[in-house]
Amino acid sequence: IRAAQIGGGEIGALKIGDGSRIGAIRMGVSTEREAREVFSLLRAVLIPTVLGLAVFAGLTLFVDARLRGMLRRLIEATHRMAEGDLERPVDIRTGDDLEVLARNFNRMAAALREREAELRGAKETLEAAVRDRTRELSEEKERLDDIVGAVGAGMLLLAPGMRVLWANHVAEEWF
Repeated sequence: IRAAQIGGGEIGALKIGDGSRIGAIRMGVSTEREAREVFSLLRAVLIPTVLGLAVFAGLTLFVDARLRGMLRRLIEATHRMAEGDLERPVDIRTGDDLEVLARNFNRMAAALREREAELRGAKETLEAAVRDRTRELSEEKERLDDIVGAVGAGMLLLAPGMRVLWANHVAEEWF
């Protein structure tokens, strides 16, 4: 018997030396085990990958929402500061650069509050000095008006071009 040959439309045919056929062999290969192994491998790789991507997407959305919320608080604080509200600090505790930014932002607001207080104090001091000087000048004017009023002659204070700057009551009666 020679080796089996495949041919003649059969899956396998046994032929002897002169070519006559003595029988047929049918062979089949089951791919079920290989298919199970492939699906098992896909499950072992694909399911963790999909779950990992889902977790990553969820974490990304969480971090994005949290970061946007913190940035929104900083933006709202800038609007409040622009409107003059320097009293409410920004409270962000992240342990990273965003927290440093919020802390520096709060220090800036505190420095602006101090400068505003200094300016208010300087303004009050200046206003008090102006009131005192105005009172002093008013008293001096009254005193000078009394002296000039006692003089019986008319007096004028003229600017260049003969414009009258001041006149006593006697000179006012002339005009």
